[in-house]
Amino acid sequence: YFNLLNHLIPYYVKEGKTYLSIAFGCTGGRHRSVALINNLANYLEGKGHKLFVKHRDMNKDEIKIKSDL
Repeated sequence: YFNLLNHLIPYYVKEGKTYLSIAFGCTGGRHRSVALINNLANYLEGKGHKLFVKHRDMNKDEIKIKSDL
């Protein structure tokens, strides 16, 4: 996916776009997808891009437990 993003991002910038969403998913959302997006974020930051990373399901079990009380 690095090659694809290296190819596409310059076109987004050229078109004046300033926001790009990239999502990864896996069962549970706390292991593989987190590792993938962290790896991608490090790569893109190294290329000079500014990022906001949100791990949607990292605290899913904690939220469920709290709501059950």
